[in-house]
Formats: sequence, structure tokens, C-alpha cells
Amino acid sequence: MNESGFSLAHVHPGLMESDTSNAAQMRVLLDNAKKIVTQLNSVMSYEYAVDFRADDGQLPAYEQLVSKLNDAFRHQRDINQMHAKLLSVNYLVNLSNFAKNRQLSRALSRGKRQIMELQNTVAVMEEAVDSLTDEVETQRKTAETLKGSLETTRALLETSMLEYRKEMNQQREIITQQQRYVGAIQKNKYNQDFILDSSLFVFSLWAVNTVLVDYPIQVALSISMKPSRRRQWTRQGLKLVAMLVLLGRLKSGAAAYGLHNRVGSVFPYVQTLSEVGKDALLRVFWSPKGSSPP
Repeated sequence: MNESGFSLAHVHPGLMESDTSNAAQMRVLLDNAKKIVTQLNSVMSYEYAVDFRADDGQLPAYEQLVSKLNDAFRHQRDINQMHAKLLSVNYLVNLSNFAKNRQLSRALSRGKRQIMELQNTVAVMEEAVDSLTDEVETQRKTAETLKGSLETTRALLETSMLEYRKEMNQQREIITQQQRYVGAIQKNKYNQDFILDSSLFVFSLWAVNTVLVDYPIQVALSISMKPSRRRQWTRQGLKLVAMLVLLGRLKSGAAAYGLHNRVGSVFPYVQTLSEVGKDALLRVFWSPKGSSPP
């Protein structure tokens, strides 16, 4: 440390790494510079003249001369020291400014690098936005195309549905008409079987009451049974069995030749006859009053 209290230890390279250390460093340098300038002004303001003669114009004694020379050298030494301190402060300030300028230059370089990176990022984002815009436009065109296709498909489906419904109605009408035809054919077959079965029944009933059938039955019963009511019932039962056998054979023969359609049978005939009888009774009981049967 020198006489002004200033030391180079105040400017350590490690203190230049941040703005805070730089500000503190510059503050120390400026304070020392102010002190040195104040001291220099006080020294320079003091009028000092070097005079080696005594008041009477003669050279002083050797001791006095040496003392005056020492005072003059000391005064000059103080001035030189002040100049040296100012030069040190100036050097340190320049060094600090150099460090700050270098730091600023690095910061500017980093800033330029960051600006370039930001510009590149912005360019990439602009390209991405342009690509996204193109993709959105493509998607919009695709959506319009799909919308047109859907409209066409919907119209085609509506047309197909109308044609399908029209065809279904036609098929339904054809099926209804065919069902009427089939019903009429079945009715004709039923009527044909009814007439044929009725004819066969009447013929069988007549045949079993002829001499060819009735006489053998009477002879067989007269031999095996005594005259009684039981023999009469047995005779009628045998005639009934003979009639049913004959009726069955005649019906099978008619079916074999295609004369019988096997549509009619005993139960449907009974049901039809009951309905016909019911209608006939209703007409008989309701027609005198002039009203139609319910």
C-alpha cells in the first residue's frame, strides 16, 4: 500500500467478472484519483523557490546547503509520487475500461449470436406457419371434396331408398296378388275335395247297403249270433267299418290318379258345415225383421 492508501490489490482480476465488482472497482479508483488530485493541487499551490544563497548573498554553510537540497529533492519527490499515482490510477482505469469494453464486446457477440439464433428460429417458425397454412388449405380442400362426396352419396342413397321402397311396394302387391291366387287355388282344391269326398261318402254309404255287402254280413251274423239287438248293432258297426274301408280306398285311388288334392279332411269339413249352418240359422232368424245378421 502507498502513502495515499491505494493498493493494486483493489483491482483483482476476479472482481471484473460482474457489473457489481466493476462498479465498486471504478468507485475505488475515482476516490483515490480525487485524493491524489487534491494532494497534487495542495503541493502545486505551494510556491516553492530554490535559493542556495543566504540573505547577505553569500553561499550558506555546507549543512544549510545540504538541507536546502534535501528539501528541494523531497518536494520534487512528492510531485513525482503524485504523478506516478495519477499514472497508476489512469492505467488501472484504462485497464478497467478495457475489461469492461471486452466484456461488452463479448456481451455484444452473445447478443448478436442470440439475435441470429432468434432470426433463425423466427425463420423456422415462419416456414412452419407457411407449411401449416398450406396444410390447412389442403385439409380445407379435402374437407370440401369429402363434403361433395357425402352429398353425392346421400343423394344416391336417397334415390336408392326410393327405388327400393318402390320395388318393395311392387313386390308386396305381387305377393298379395299371388296370395289371393293361391287362396283361390286352395279354395278351389278344397271345394273339389269336398265334392269328391261327399260323392265318395254317398257312394260308400249306398254300396254298403246293397245286397252284395249287406247280405254276406247278415248271413255271417245269423250263423254266429242269435237274433237280438246286439246283432243289429254289430251289423251296423260292420257296415260302418266296411264303408270307412271302402271310402279310404276310393279316396286313395282318387289321390293316386290326381283327382283328390288331399286338402280337405273330416275336421275342416265339419268346421265348414258348422259355419254354413250358423249362417243359415242367422238368415232364418234375422231376415223376417228386415235386418242383416250381425
